[in-house]
Amino acid sequence: MAEKPAACQLCSSLDLVDMFLIDQIQLKRCRHCGLVFVFPLPADEELRTGYQQKYFQSGDPLHWGYENYLAMDGENRQTAERRLGILTGFLRGGSLLEVGCATGLFMQAAQAKGFAAKGVEISDFAAAHGRENYKLDIFTGILRDARFADASFDAVAMWDVLEHVPAPLRDLEEVARVLKSGGYLFLTVPNINSFWARIMGKNWFGFTKIREHLFYYNRRTITQALSQSGFNVVRIKSSPFLVTLKFLSDKMGRYSRLLSGWSGKVLKVCRLENKKVNFQYIDMLVVARKR
Repeated sequence: MAEKPAACQLCSSLDLVDMFLIDQIQLKRCRHCGLVFVFPLPADEELRTGYQQKYFQSGDPLHWGYENYLAMDGENRQTAERRLGILTGFLRGGSLLEVGCATGLFMQAAQAKGFAAKGVEISDFAAAHGRENYKLDIFTGILRDARFADASFDAVAMWDVLEHVPAPLRDLEEVARVLKSGGYLFLTVPNINSFWARIMGKNWFGFTKIREHLFYYNRRTITQALSQSGFNVVRIKSSPFLVTLKFLSDKMGRYSRLLSGWSGKVLKVCRLENKKVNFQYIDMLVVARKR
């Protein structure tokens, strides 16, 4: 862990309070702006090594990564199409960058609609899969290392990314740099003020990935982060994500192994394991525009 003074990255306040201790990881909340974050934050190199093949084929998917990301191709493609539908409500074509593109399914969908798409992905495994299997233009690494020229893109997408990065303002400022004036940023993040977060407290399933989810936003803090980085927020709304019933049953193991095992058996007997549902009230979809 990188030991640094405990200060809020969003407002620089030192007025922090310990919120929860989860799996021996401390969550702090800024009393001034309300940002919630892990402290201390992991070092950049620790994150780089963590997001490799074992992240996408995890032996501990309740706490880190995916059991088998490649096996989720169907629901991931449907999610990509839904997100593309949101994006095309604002622009119909042009240059698009996806930050944290994984294997590039959203990029594929965008290219099919006429966008010129590039991607950035920290995982060698996922980036290589997208390049080799889908012939996509994916840079392996983090955004600032890609060294794109100023004002290169009409739009940037960061789906389920900003909660993972250890310096979110730095990343948003880099996004603003590579976006054209008036360009759009599309992102999703877990909402710590969501219905489920408020009623479940420390047991909220958004905290099960505390080893990888470093920052927790609400409408106010994500708006402030974007404003400080040169953006105006255009839209914020609840964003469902598409999962199988087996996925939800497995996640239930965080709270009750017995209930998770029982529900898994019922789903298997009823042949409902692969039935897809939209799970609501966790994530926010945010659309912002560069000033």
